[in-house]
Amino acid sequence: MTKTINILFLASEAEPFVKVGGLADVAGSLPLALRALPGEARLDVRLALPLHRAIQLDPANLISGVGFSVSRGGIDLPARVLEGELDDMPVYFIAGGPISEAASVYSSDPTFDREKYTFFSLAALEMTRHLGWRPDILHANDWHTALALYALRARRSDPFFAPIRSVLTLHNLPYMGGNGSQQLAAYGLKPVEDETLPQWAHTQPLPLGLWAADALVAVSPTYAQEVLTPEFGCGLQNFLRGRGDSFSGILNGLDTVSWDPAADPALAANFDARSLASRPVNKAALQERLDLQNDPAIPLLAMVGRIDPQKGVDILLDAARQIVDLPWQMVILGKGDASLEDGARRLEADFPGRVRAVIDYNAPLGRLIYGGADMFLM
Repeated sequence: MTKTINILFLASEAEPFVKVGGLADVAGSLPLALRALPGEARLDVRLALPLHRAIQLDPANLISGVGFSVSRGGIDLPARVLEGELDDMPVYFIAGGPISEAASVYSSDPTFDREKYTFFSLAALEMTRHLGWRPDILHANDWHTALALYALRARRSDPFFAPIRSVLTLHNLPYMGGNGSQQLAAYGLKPVEDETLPQWAHTQPLPLGLWAADALVAVSPTYAQEVLTPEFGCGLQNFLRGRGDSFSGILNGLDTVSWDPAADPALAANFDARSLASRPVNKAALQERLDLQNDPAIPLLAMVGRIDPQKGVDILLDAARQIVDLPWQMVILGKGDASLEDGARRLEADFPGRVRAVIDYNAPLGRLIYGGADMFLM
């Protein structure tokens, strides 16, 4: 008889529902890839997301799921679950509390984001009691869902939670969630008391998740080695080094079905390695859509992703002004740091005939950019 391993995958964003950065690509494809793996065990992977306002769902494709509450400061905050599917994989959208109040996936207010994602993390954990389906493994991603693992470890004396093991994937170590002492106290979680973590990390969501998880995975073997150094370890390099064999790096994969330009419906013209002559049609369509001069000879540069200093957007905005004597066009697509968003808008305003700053989440446009741009900046 085939053994089944239940895995609940927690993320703040996932394609095709909502995308800000690369995490959405992973969260929208890795669970499906795991479900499809052959082997002695069947992996029943399911996905849980906050029900962000940016998520547009057809009510006809949703089932009203369980309802429960999350205690905050002695007050029960109602939470509810809507159940959907992604290629036959169950997807749980959690609403309630600060999730329903949030205007965007990530805000410019770190305190509000900590509140929202603390609520989501604890709601996702509590949800497992009510599903009639208990995960064997709880898989969190980055700081936004790390507190689910910390809360799980705190509840190991509970017979329901005791068998559940945990994994935390580290995509972006510098983003730790900030000082969450207020949220920990409000939601009944105590700061960690373990000197293997630096004192400043005892109330930050990501370090708490790193401390609590049974296994840690970085998004590549190279990144796993980098964060063990003072240069990239953000003050946690000694702690991570101390995790030993429980910390590894697995290279992010590519969904070769979803991202196959030979079949992508978002492209104006499909192509593959044997039909590259069709690719310029996408550049022309992109130039037309962005109201840029339709000229196949002008190099079209593109950046798609989170507008953030870590992505080098500040360098890009400065560098673009230093090559204005050369022929080029540029499109920047994404959202993030407000000051850099303004900088991208100013660049467009100063060079209206050659720059387009699309400050938005727009997955179809992103795919057309991938299929039509001459140079990709990252």
